[in-house]
Amino acid sequence: MIAALDVFIYVGDLTRAIPDAFRILRDGGHLIFSCETAPESGSDLVLQTTQRYVYVNIDHLMSVYDKAHPRQGGGPRTAPRRPPSEK
Repeated sequence: MIAALDVFIYVGDLTRAIPDAFRILRDGGHLIFSCETAPESGSDLVLQTTQRYVYVNIDHLMSVYDKAHPRQGGGPRTAPRRPPSEK
């Protein structure tokens, strides 16, 4: 298992980090991570004045995840959880 909680907000673009995580995981391993989202429009990824990256388009992030780890047999993927203010 790889857990990256409150880590990727400082990394930014995860198009390399997520595939690399799955590359080193054993079969059946899990990647658990958190990231921040923003209700803004525009770029998929925004660096805030707090120096923390936020994803504006969560679908972009999930497509990076899906490309790195295609689900075998069409099994379920845990859906991203959003704070109540974003639902």
